[in-house]
Amino acid sequence: MMDFIRRYWQGILITLAGGLTLALGYWGTREYFLELGQPRSPWTILYFVSFLFAIESGETQGPVPWSLEAARLLGVGIVFWAVIRTLLLLFRDRVQEMRPYFWRGHVVICGLGRKGLTLVEECRDNKNKVAVIEQDAQNPYLTRCRRLGAVVVIGNAADKELLLRTQAFRAADVIMVTGDDGVNVAAAVALHHAIHEKSANRLLSQVLPICVCGMDALKKRLLPEAHEGEPSRLTAIALYGVHRLDEMRNWLHNRQQAANMARMTTCTVHLVDPHLCELFKQHKMFRDESDRFDLHVFNTYENAARLLLAANPLEGDSARDFQKTPHLVILGFGKMGQSIALQTAKTAHYASDKPARVTIIDREATSLEQVFLGRYPRYSELCATQFIQADISSAVVIADLIHWARNPNTRLTVAVCLDEDGECLAAAMHLATQLREATLPIHVRMSEATGLASLFEAPEFTSEWLACIKPFALIRNTCRIDMVMKDKLDTLARAIHEAFRASQLQEEKPPSEQSRYPWERLAPIYRDSNRQQADHIPVKLRAIGCKVVSEKEPGIPVTEFTQSEMDLLARMEHRRWNAERFLAGWEKGECPREKKEEWRLNPHLVPWEELQDDIRDYDRQAVRQIPDLLKQVQEKIIRCAESENRL
Repeated sequence: MMDFIRRYWQGILITLAGGLTLALGYWGTREYFLELGQPRSPWTILYFVSFLFAIESGETQGPVPWSLEAARLLGVGIVFWAVIRTLLLLFRDRVQEMRPYFWRGHVVICGLGRKGLTLVEECRDNKNKVAVIEQDAQNPYLTRCRRLGAVVVIGNAADKELLLRTQAFRAADVIMVTGDDGVNVAAAVALHHAIHEKSANRLLSQVLPICVCGMDALKKRLLPEAHEGEPSRLTAIALYGVHRLDEMRNWLHNRQQAANMARMTTCTVHLVDPHLCELFKQHKMFRDESDRFDLHVFNTYENAARLLLAANPLEGDSARDFQKTPHLVILGFGKMGQSIALQTAKTAHYASDKPARVTIIDREATSLEQVFLGRYPRYSELCATQFIQADISSAVVIADLIHWARNPNTRLTVAVCLDEDGECLAAAMHLATQLREATLPIHVRMSEATGLASLFEAPEFTSEWLACIKPFALIRNTCRIDMVMKDKLDTLARAIHEAFRASQLQEEKPPSEQSRYPWERLAPIYRDSNRQQADHIPVKLRAIGCKVVSEKEPGIPVTEFTQSEMDLLARMEHRRWNAERFLAGWEKGECPREKKEEWRLNPHLVPWEELQDDIRDYDRQAVRQIPDLLKQVQEKIIRCAESENRL
């Protein structure tokens, strides 16, 4: 009842006001005619009352009852409300689109699919002002967005005029989540241009480079003369002026950077295609310090894969599991399946030195194998990979799964990654019935928490053979504000990067491309490197009988590792680093240092046994700093109860 009142309170209020106007008008008009000695019939009185809503009740003579006066005022108020309401309905879209002109620090969301709607709902729950750009005027989520109080603009998100109408250049966050990667990239580029054009420091940005060139040319002209002997008075004065201008230039530059940071617009772009993502990450927008534009890239499939393998490690979390070979079976090799396979290659580097086994089953496995291995030619060296072309519900596949599940030397993990929720659930339920005796958890990709996925989260759902079905990749988990805008998954990766920068400064090494920039300006390739290193830390710790917990939990923290643990973890870190480079297209080879990134060659992409000891120290240092890094993010390392050494 309360929900109905909150939703239709205006209609309820006007209905009550209209009824009160009729009652007071009828009573007042009847009293008025009685006082005049001219009684009227009820129908005649109602006729006169109807004129109250037309503001034509006419002039009255003599005293007027208070009830009639009140009815007149209420009638006028209802009429004016109706007129204003009608105008707002007629020009609703234009009125709504004017609201962002008065906003600062709001959120602009481009694309209103399931991801976009999830972000809108969470932003509105957090009391953020939200503007949405959606191309489809018939989108079923538009009504929901407007009821939430978001401003909706219809059009292409890559249109700079629409970005200006939503005041995206003054927004705190702009999120590109249309269903088209190309539109997302084009919209980010258009926003970057709009911010440049609207920048309050545009003139300063143009003048500073000219001043720098002019002062550098003047220095080259004057300094040789000053060093040849006693400089003339004019030369000394000119040099003094150049130095003062140089100081002013630096001050203005720092002032501009501070102003940009204070009014920074963060643009977050959702990209799925790996090739387009790789090309986009090389754009100069990611490292441009002359504007107030901070660009990020995210992928919900990648987020889902990271969350899945972090919560369900392939190697298990007990000493008994560690003696087994991890075996991952991916049923359906679309975008989700490929993301899980890649995350496995990045993190599945264990103390046993044995590669994880990855089996991919799909109706088009042969063609998908050629495409996937064409993109990642070294993948088969990182994981023992097998592609099987078959229907995932066929008897042959079921028999293989039963055989793998019963293998005492294998720890099996199954992930169903078909494109549609219904297909995923049907396949998972069929597998659960066939694998009932194996008690094997089946991870199912589900996008929505409502409907099918909510079936498995209900507390009354107690069927044992279906309890093994575990939904993952829910949009509510992979596309939350803290995941998309706040980089929740990257907290530890940020700490790793800052530790690296500090070590470079402490050792007084020349600044590298990676250490030169803070996390916000760091190139995506280096962000990914830090993320992969952070994701592998729990794997390393499980190998020595440790785990990561909150600082507040009981337990004695581990602040340093033994020498044997250090050697093992450093060897695991080097294998992980090799895998990271191979997946990014690097190869072993010599090249000038400044050409490393361009040629993607590194002489240290060799097994641990072939590595020089001074290079091994880099891996040892990465391991040595793990306790301090976790402390920075309010976590610590403790020994497990079954803390036997797993070397």
